Amino acid sequence: MLKSPEQYQPSPEEIKKADEMMTEKQRVESETREEFYKKREEAGIDQNFNVINEPNEHKRIMKGIIKSHNVEIKETYSDTKKGDVYYRDSLAFEGTIDGHNLSQEEAKKIFEKYREFGERFGLDREEEVAEDRYQRTLSQGKKDAVEDLLREI
Repeated sequence: MLKSPEQYQPSPEEIKKADEMMTEKQRVESETREEFYKKREEAGIDQNFNVINEPNEHKRIMKGIIKSHNVEIKETYSDTKKGDVYYRDSLAFEGTIDGHNLSQEEAKKIFEKYREFGERFGLDREEEVAEDRYQRTLSQGKKDAVEDLLREI
C-alpha cells in the first residue's frame, strides 16, 4: 500500500541516489526552497504567502496565511519624484483577516509588519534567489578553473 506524500520518508539510499542525479542548478533550487520553507515555517507563515507588486496599478497585495489567519491586504500608493529619486507615498490600505474587514490602520500595521518578510521570502522570490545563487556558483566555478589553469606547473 502506498503512503501519502506527507507520510513517505525516503531511505538514506534513496536520498543519496536523488542527490547524485541532481544537476547543480537543481541542487541550488532545492537548497533555496528548503531555506525559504524553513524561514516561513519559523515565522508561522504559510508556504504560499506572498507580497505582489503591481507597479502599473500602483498597488501591492499581501496574501496568504499568517499564524493560522487568512490575510489579504492591498496597499495603494503613488510615486513622487524629488530630484533624481522616487519616493513611495502610501495612500490607502484595505484588507481582511479571516473574512473580516480591517480598518485602514489595522491593515497598515499588519502590512508594514509582514511586508519585508514577504518581499524577502515570499513565494515569488524563491526562483529569483535560486537563479542568482546558481549564477554565482557558475561564476565561482569559472574563476576556480581559470586560476587552476594559470597556476604554475
